[in-house]
Amino acid sequence: MEPGDDLVLSDLGFLGDPEQLRQDAQELARASGADLRPGQPQEASDSTGAVYLAVDGHGRVIDVGFSTHWQQRLKPSDVGAALYEAYLGAVQKAQAATAIAALHSSGHEAQEPQPRTHEPEDNDRWIQRVWKELDQIEADRRRYAEADARTRAAQERQMLVTSPFGYLKVHLQGRHIVGVEADARRITEASANGLADDARAAFRAAQEADDGQ
Repeated sequence: MEPGDDLVLSDLGFLGDPEQLRQDAQELARASGADLRPGQPQEASDSTGAVYLAVDGHGRVIDVGFSTHWQQRLKPSDVGAALYEAYLGAVQKAQAATAIAALHSSGHEAQEPQPRTHEPEDNDRWIQRVWKELDQIEADRRRYAEADARTRAAQERQMLVTSPFGYLKVHLQGRHIVGVEADARRITEASANGLADDARAAFRAAQEADDGQ
């Protein structure tokens, strides 16, 4: 799509009946345990059940918890991967709930545009209008090009956010959390509550760094 093109939603009619799509999507979301109420927090755990994580409706981490017996289920070196697994699971549920809401809202009929009437205009007014429209197109083109350059730069930018106690490092690429790394030596003596507090602080710092980009 070239800069300046109108952005429109594709016709999804080829996918089948919209109501059936909504029902299928709801069933998949329920199977994953997603809370389908708009804006509700979503929760997920890692495959061992040692780590719990919750995000808000926008996918931002709001809570982290560890089982008091997490060390019986996870090696210290695997804590980072377990946190990231739980994070991805919670975010995917939030995205599923958002998609369900979008499917429901897409069922509303769009209002038909009202026909526009044009008054006759002389050549001078026509030329002025054309030049004004061309100037606007060029301004839009520059704005889209600048926005695209900023987006590409953000996507390529990598950042490492260290938690307050140094147990964890959250990897950011552009505006996305792409991994969590654990310091196995330090984590060995960490309590469940202390580790959870440090993880919440790490995700909060990563999200604040994301906001600042």
